[in-house]
Amino acid sequence: MTIGFDSLEFNAGLVLCLEGFEGTGLTIHDISKSRNHGALSGIVLPVWVQLATGRWILQLDGANAYVDCGSAASLDFGTGEFTILAWIDTQSTLIDVVGDIVSKFDKANKVGFALNVIHNNGKAQANYRQLSFGIDNNHRDVAWVEVAPTLGTETYILSLAVYNGKLYGGTLPNGKLYEWNGVNAWVEVAPTLGAETYIYSLAVYNGKLYGGTSPNSKLYEWNGGRLVTYDYALGSGIKFIAAVKDNLERRLILYVDGLRVAQSSQFTVADFNVNNAENLLVGFGVQDYFNYRIGLPALYSRALSQADIVAIFSHYGWWFGL
Repeated sequence: MTIGFDSLEFNAGLVLCLEGFEGTGLTIHDISKSRNHGALSGIVLPVWVQLATGRWILQLDGANAYVDCGSAASLDFGTGEFTILAWIDTQSTLIDVVGDIVSKFDKANKVGFALNVIHNNGKAQANYRQLSFGIDNNHRDVAWVEVAPTLGTETYILSLAVYNGKLYGGTLPNGKLYEWNGVNAWVEVAPTLGAETYIYSLAVYNGKLYGGTSPNSKLYEWNGGRLVTYDYALGSGIKFIAAVKDNLERRLILYVDGLRVAQSSQFTVADFNVNNAENLLVGFGVQDYFNYRIGLPALYSRALSQADIVAIFSHYGWWFGL
């Protein structure tokens, strides 16, 4: 297999590749045949930064800057397979979240996909620098599933959590799960958990939302849309990220530096048509603005194999000093 974005064989299905050869200007050009060029956007625009290798990368401020690639039909994958690639650089010390890498998501209708780094703040410190890839078509479970028994004599396990681009809260005294509509109201999405009257804590783990309860201190699981998370802190510095929707496996898969690190539970492919009218954004989306640098973001309308991903990592690593 010939490696390179100029290889016709290797680039079957390539619909976006923002190489960043310009190093200046307000547009980062898509070198794929789809020509989904990115407009540097935001109150404070992304900044071009030249690496020691001579390659250019975009630096985002984590508060305003992003890249808008439009909403062409080539960026709608329906129920089909697709792959997202990006080289990201994050700082070791942050005063804000890491944020979204690539997103095309309709928040009002809960349809689309997003790749981001979860970095929830708060005293519970749940979901610190966790890589997350989710798809949704307003598809969710109708009830919680109990996954752990009472924790001895403990009765308290209290927080909010962001799951698949949506904010959830556990309540008392009725122990229900609510979802914030993003504007002005909470929407009940799960009934009372049996005899449980308090949902004291929420966290995302292994692509699912978990709640800790009282008075019986049980652990419950909630699954809305489909999500895969890498449940370890993603280290600072440059990382090569690949997110794959694989219809043969019926899973979402995450790779870091060519290594397969996480996969979702299996899903019914027909349940998740991700088409929507929103623009595809690099560096912004359902979580927050991305904080620091993103290079060579690319999308394929097919599921790349691990061999493909390793080949790209090996071939282009020198661009980013790896």
